[in-house]
Amino acid sequence: MRKNRSARVFGGMMLLSWLTIPFIGRQHIKRYLSSTMFISFLIMVESYIAEKKKW
Repeated sequence: MRKNRSARVFGGMMLLSWLTIPFIGRQHIKRYLSSTMFISFLIMVESYIAEKKKW
């Protein structure tokens, strides 16, 4: 039951963050898109390594 509640909270936080995108503006999205993609790539690599090493 606790895991289900945590998943709902996490899903709600993700949904809330995505709903703020229209308020940001196109110029700011273009400005920060490259850094966002770079950080996302680094987190994916770290997650892959962490899974292999069972961190």
